[in-house]
Amino acid sequence: MRALVKLAICTKASDGKFALTGTGTFLAAGSERSMKAWVLFEGGPLTAGWGELLESIRTGKTADELRGLGQERFELLAKTKDANLFNEAMLSMTRLTVPAVLSAYSFAGISTLMDVGGGLGELMSAVLGKYSSMRGIVFDLPTARKAQEKPFRRRSS
Repeated sequence: MRALVKLAICTKASDGKFALTGTGTFLAAGSERSMKAWVLFEGGPLTAGWGELLESIRTGKTADELRGLGQERFELLAKTKDANLFNEAMLSMTRLTVPAVLSAYSFAGISTLMDVGGGLGELMSAVLGKYSSMRGIVFDLPTARKAQEKPFRRRSS
């Protein structure tokens, strides 16, 4: 816990109790702005690619290219134990950026908008929530389709 205090994730009160800082709330699963899934994904499956850093520098290829992977990496990932973690990580990153996207860009005048493979339709759901006359299309892997229904149901209720 002292290490978390040093990292400004927690504070320690005079009574010896610990509490999350503003930064620490990003790691709490129940937090509205939780980045827990992103941190777990970065710390696990994504970190594995860093082992290829020297070879990437030497050859100029990405870790996926060194493994012989292209766009099919998402199809392969969808079949692993990390698929749900990946989807949750994408959702958490999308939720963090949605307010900035909606304030920085006007989608007014667009009748149909397509979201191609990202965040299980979370961004599309937010855009449709703000621009109700717009038609939205989410294009993603078949494994993501069922999970995409959740943000749309949540926004429409």
